Amino acid sequence: AITSCIVKHVETAFRQRRLRGNGPRGEKQRKVMECAVKCGAGTVAGAPPKDVIDQAVESIPYDPAVEAGQKAPRDQRRGHVTRALAALCDRGHLVTIGDRVYFPSTAPADPERGT
Repeated sequence: AITSCIVKHVETAFRQRRLRGNGPRGEKQRKVMECAVKCGAGTVAGAPPKDVIDQAVESIPYDPAVEAGQKAPRDQRRGHVTRALAALCDRGHLVTIGDRVYFPSTAPADPERGT
């Protein structure tokens, strides 16, 4: 039988959602994280997803080498960046609430998610 209990106060905040993995995987996810920081995802105001996506797309080089008479390959940067952003959200590295992207530590409480 338990006869007593000791509660210890700690200075760190309780992390509500455990991050899976150690960080972004691959070059595109790292680029999206960099752009999220630049766009303000680490602030209380968050960042518009369109701004994060647009900046990430622009930061990825696209220079198809096209020979005469051939058409250029389709630019797939936007699709790659959108998938990278979705994967980062699925893995808990970024959070989307409404029309904003946040880091989990700066996201406001979301009544629909119970946070």
